[in-house]
Amino acid sequence: MPANQKITHDSMINLRPRQNRSMQILDATIREQFAQIIIKFLGEI
Repeated sequence: MPANQKITHDSMINLRPRQNRSMQILDATIREQFAQIIIKFLGEI
């Protein structure tokens, strides 16, 4: 979110609804990996 310089952990598509019942990334490890990828491509937030 550029306006408040925060990373949201929401998915546009839930590919595995049986494993992840939310549109958010619930697994903390995957959430951290996601954040690192975003920072790598967009820079520090």
